[in-house]
Amino acid sequence: MTDLWFVAKRRTYEQFLEIYDPAQANAVDRAGSTLLHAALANKPPERSRIAGRLLDDGA
Repeated sequence: MTDLWFVAKRRTYEQFLEIYDPAQANAVDRAGSTLLHAALANKPPERSRIAGRLLDDGA
């Protein structure tokens, strides 16, 4: 299984969407980081695309 936090932080928007389920928009990892935190660490323009999607889904 691919780590969703890693994909949000290091991969493309398209790769993120391949494994993302909108029900995970508010997910928190063991360290207390949200998926949105991971997305905001990505490089532009992926950061804004992934973060925007998460916000649209209720993060």
